[in-house]
Parts: sequence; structure tokens; C-alpha cells
Amino acid sequence: MQKEDQIIGMLGQIGDRLDKIDNRLDNVENRLDKMDNRLGNAEIRLDKIENRLDNMETKLDTHDTKLDDHSQMLRGLLAGQETLKAEMGGLKLSNAKEFGELKEEAYNQAAQLTMLRDDVWANRTEIYRMKRNADPQ
Repeated sequence: MQKEDQIIGMLGQIGDRLDKIDNRLDNVENRLDKMDNRLGNAEIRLDKIENRLDNMETKLDTHDTKLDDHSQMLRGLLAGQETLKAEMGGLKLSNAKEFGELKEEAYNQAAQLTMLRDDVWANRTEIYRMKRNADPQ
């Protein structure tokens, strides 16, 4: 659960960063609009806008690459979690089997101990009878 919370937190941070970038892009767009109004020469304006759009495209491509990397990491984390869950399930099953075997063995030992106690008691009784019969008082 902690890993999932961390992953969700990381995704939230990524979303916040992307929102900030969107705000920055909006600010850049506003600045470009103001510059368009100020510039008299249309060719110069278009060249500058084109350069800035290229820069923005580069940034967006970088963000796209980062998001792809993050999605691959998340898929890896999810696969690792599934593997760990499967291993834990296997461990629980093997521990349950071992516990059942130990419980059965303890029950068998208790039964054997009871039988041994009964045999010892029977032997003591027999020894006591033999002593009484051997010693006539």
C-alpha cells in the first residue's frame, strides 16, 4: 500500500508540474500576443513565433518522453507488486502446510506419550504385583 501511495503522490506531483508548465505556456502565449501587437513587421513576428513554437514543441516532446518513462516505471512497479503478492501467497500457503504438518506431528507425539505413560503405569503395576507375590510377609 505504501508503494501505491508513493506512486500516486509522484503522479500528483507530475500533474502539478504539467499544470505549471501549461501556465507558463499560457504566459508565453500572452507575451507573444503582446509582441505581435508591438512588432510592425509581419515576417519578423512570424519568425519569432515559429522559433518559440519550435521551442515549445521541443519542451512538449521532452514532457512526452518523461511521461513515457514514468508510465514504464509504473508498469514495472505494478509487475513487481504482482510478483511480490504471488510470492507472499506462496509463502502463506507453504507456511500453512508446514503448520498443519507440525500440528499433526504434535498430535501424534501426544498420542504416543499417552500410550507410553499407560505402558509405564502398566509395567509399574506389574512390577509391584510381582514384588508382593515374591515377598510373602
